[in-house]
Amino acid sequence: VLMPYLLNVIHLRPGEAVYLKPTVLHAYVKGNGVELMSLSDNVLRGGLTHKKVDVPELISVMTKSASSPNICKKSTDRFLRERIETPTDDFNLLVLKSGSYDINEAVPSLILCTDGVARVGTSNDHIELKEGECCFVPSCDEEYHVRVNGKVFQAVVPETLE
Repeated sequence: VLMPYLLNVIHLRPGEAVYLKPTVLHAYVKGNGVELMSLSDNVLRGGLTHKKVDVPELISVMTKSASSPNICKKSTDRFLRERIETPTDDFNLLVLKSGSYDINEAVPSLILCTDGVARVGTSNDHIELKEGECCFVPSCDEEYHVRVNGKVFQAVVPETLE
């Protein structure tokens, strides 16, 4: 019952992002968010769920020191996607707002439509995404386009990790 008083509460505005290290206990209290994690073979829960909670293991791996995560800065990549800057090389998280994006990179990615509709395709085929739908773009699709009427998030494996 007293645990919320020990946690560091962070209020994010729409469009803001924060990077948390893998050992940081976190929870979402209100609103929606996109969470992108590095490759992992486990998720430890801290409670407030009907799923198994392994308290001793959680305590052994979680960070126990206070920290103040900073709001992530943003930049624009060469395809005009908004890139959320994080200190990890494991992935890139990109935001594509209403518009047309012609992309030429041979890296695998996931595209999640969070608002409106999007059309993702190559010269041979395409898929329509509605809010809440996701698709996978394989690295063999080097050239593809994304047409967005709303907002999508794209998780990309950086070229250096291929």
